[in-house]
Amino acid sequence: MDKKAAIWISVVIYIALGIAVVTIVLTAGIPLIQKMKDQNTFVQTKDLLLALDRNIRDVALEGPGARRFLSPVEITRGNLYIFDENETILWDMKTKARMQEPNMVFEEGPLKSLLNETLVVGEYHLKVWLNYTDFINITPKSETTGPFSGIFNIYVKHVGFDDKNLPIVELEITT
Repeated sequence: MDKKAAIWISVVIYIALGIAVVTIVLTAGIPLIQKMKDQNTFVQTKDLLLALDRNIRDVALEGPGARRFLSPVEITRGNLYIFDENETILWDMKTKARMQEPNMVFEEGPLKSLLNETLVVGEYHLKVWLNYTDFINITPKSETTGPFSGIFNIYVKHVGFDDKNLPIVELEITT
């Protein structure tokens, strides 16, 4: 066999092996990277919700006229909901990362989280929420009804007391 042909055959084989190795590494690595990103998003959002909770409680205890400003609030994945009918602030996201035991509510201070399996194998629905029932009357005020995602600001204001003598805390969301 000709020496030049042998060199070209070797080059083609090495390139094919290199492409195969890169493909295998990317196939295995991308899901792991996505799971790490989801875990990081979960931790960041928990910290954000705990900071929001701290501000809501401070404003509620200080009395009418108290206010705080959180900026910027960033929800990179998932959605944030504010429900005034059951005094709940909820963040949810779909993920392939199993961040906690499914179907069990975990409490971290005032924060609760739940990971449910979806109909898709290996996919989960993560919910993290704060509940103020019988403690604070949460009233959302926004140009849109939600859900909220992206970058926005939250004004936390104590606007008075309701008929049950619970503090009314208004959450004004602006972009």
